[in-house]
Amino acid sequence: MTPKEFEERVLPSLKPIFLVREPMQNLLTLLEKIELLHQKAGGQVFKEDIMPLVYCALEPKNPPSVQEKALKTVPAIMEALDYTTVKASLFPRISVSHSCLPAICTVISYGLS
Repeated sequence: MTPKEFEERVLPSLKPIFLVREPMQNLLTLLEKIELLHQKAGGQVFKEDIMPLVYCALEPKNPPSVQEKALKTVPAIMEALDYTTVKASLFPRISVSHSCLPAICTVISYGLS
């Protein structure tokens, strides 16, 4: 399936699921499939429709297991994000939700290498 076909046929059905925050297992399952969503969605669609899942998972109110799962997705999705998006949207959320700087540096350096 091409990214265009995915955007036209599958994504409209998934968008309502992206908004469901409870149970938390829904978000965890979507995070587990983030690489597949990254492969199927085009760059702008990925940033606008799928990255909010990662941003949501990084919120401090979420359990640490959800935040950790979101952090583990970062290396796989870094190539889909431009520098401005990473700097303005992703890094601030990581820094707010995680005070452990060495772990963040490890994730970031792994994603940028």
